[in-house]
Amino acid sequence: MGIKKWLVWFAGTCVVLTVLFGLYNVLIDPFGVFGDRVFDWYAYDMTQNPRVAKLAYLERYHGEYDSFVIGSSKVSSISCEELNGYLNARFYNMTWYGGKLGDELDAANYLLDHYMVQNMVLMVEPQNTLDYRTASKDLKERMHGKADGSSMLRFYFDYLFCNPRYGLDKLSAWTRRGYLVNEDAVYTAETGSYNKQRRDIEPIGGLASYWEKNGGNFPEQAAISEMPFVDECLAAVRALKERCEEKGVNLIVMTAPQYEDDFLSFDREQLSRFWRGLADITDFWDFSGRSSVGADPRYFYDVKHFRNCVGSMALARMFENKAAYVPEDFGVYVTAGNVERRLADMWEEPEEVDNSVRVPILMYHSLTEDESQVNSVTMTAERFEEQIRAMRDAGFQAVSYGDLAGYAGRGEPLPEKPVMITFDDGYANNLTLAAPILERYGYCGTVAVVGCSVGKDTYKDTGEPMTPHFSLAEAEPWVTKGTIHLVSHSYDLHQVPERDGIPCRDGAKFLPGESEGQFITALREDFERFNERIPAGEGQPYVFTYPYGVHSELAEAALRELGVAVSVITEPRMAEVVRGLPQSLRLLPRFEMREETTLEQLFGLLETSSR
Repeated sequence: MGIKKWLVWFAGTCVVLTVLFGLYNVLIDPFGVFGDRVFDWYAYDMTQNPRVAKLAYLERYHGEYDSFVIGSSKVSSISCEELNGYLNARFYNMTWYGGKLGDELDAANYLLDHYMVQNMVLMVEPQNTLDYRTASKDLKERMHGKADGSSMLRFYFDYLFCNPRYGLDKLSAWTRRGYLVNEDAVYTAETGSYNKQRRDIEPIGGLASYWEKNGGNFPEQAAISEMPFVDECLAAVRALKERCEEKGVNLIVMTAPQYEDDFLSFDREQLSRFWRGLADITDFWDFSGRSSVGADPRYFYDVKHFRNCVGSMALARMFENKAAYVPEDFGVYVTAGNVERRLADMWEEPEEVDNSVRVPILMYHSLTEDESQVNSVTMTAERFEEQIRAMRDAGFQAVSYGDLAGYAGRGEPLPEKPVMITFDDGYANNLTLAAPILERYGYCGTVAVVGCSVGKDTYKDTGEPMTPHFSLAEAEPWVTKGTIHLVSHSYDLHQVPERDGIPCRDGAKFLPGESEGQFITALREDFERFNERIPAGEGQPYVFTYPYGVHSELAEAALRELGVAVSVITEPRMAEVVRGLPQSLRLLPRFEMREETTLEQLFGLLETSSR
């Protein structure tokens, strides 16, 4: 082969390889820059670089949105769905890593220039003053070229010929996808918010136990003496306000709720200068400063990020939603006229408020009048009445799951000494023996019924006799009076190996060889069958009592997405419910009551519930 032919062949090969290399990055598109037409997996792309991937996503889907939330990672806890309801809008959350207000202004200007925008919510925070704009050209950190005004040719070139390992990482992550969110894809592409599927099913519990499990997420904060970008941040807010006024856009400015230690780490004089300057530019809602929310770590995922429920409380305060619980000391509308008073108040130590209540939940199963039938799940009606009478005489008042939900969601008060009486399975004697006793002492009880056993005295289709279960018709008078509440114990997950054979479903566990998808399908079908048979009580939260107390993270996530507001297990601990934190209703523990449980033992449990 001659040198000329060899050179032509070599050059052609290089061209082909270059084209293939570029085509590889376009097809896999690990940052979503080119529309991610093959995978359409923007949740992954945004995790790699939300500054780039979110603007690329909106190039495809901007017609679905008319309003935007702008801010750092904290603003993810401001719900687009709730904003849509309050403002009759279609919000998208532009949250991303870091708190660089210069980048956020660039993104906001791009949105205002290219799309029809009705509303814009800007979250400002002290962290903004520590760094103003991204200078890095790292593909995982840089801004989109259309927002920062850089060369678009260079921008696309960099992503077209990026390191192939980015594509390989995406392919590898694709094989790890599952029902539960993982570190490969932490965003929900359709809303732009972080996917907190797993974070929002974590059990909360008491303050001490929460701190024991999560204290590492709240390290001591070093004092911040310098806030070098105060003036730049104020100029950015002023510029955005002027652009929104020019475009007729409704701009809402708010500050980020802060954990107390994080707030106190900032220099008071410099932060005051920032807040004064902000009030001089625009009125704003201030949720920083010391408050009963900021003082309780249970309202935070970690030292820097407030929970979604705190975002809901902030919106409820802003839009005067009286149905939601909002602490009195949380949220102030700041103007140039009251900013000095606010600055004087926001460092004051908040009044000590107990935001939670300890509730003993007692678990019973079956009652009998025949002492010879007493066993591990059957108690005499006489012993049951003795316990109910003793609790009533000691001032304990029975509450329902609806009462707990009212406290957690709306701050509705609970009795000074609450107690919950629950029964599992739905035995007929819960009505014939237990309900009259409850009524006599002014108590109510909650029965978790197994859907497939309702109204039966034989086990499923086997014809094998079993302890009779009450029918819905039999329960109706007691439900109408409020003496008995019915909740789910599943339709048919409460299986017994001796009767169902092997393999059988051990509560909310996988069957041998069952895939994740098959398990989720089985759980959903069981949920739907139960609801077809036994409609949820009006005004009551949807409660799922795990058969045998067996639960899993996967089951919790699936049930929450199906609308289950309260989940219940069998661990012998005190339940603790937190006002404004409905997540505290997940995996509620219960104390099992038996015939041999003495009044002394019972009151040993109850006395720990005093507030």
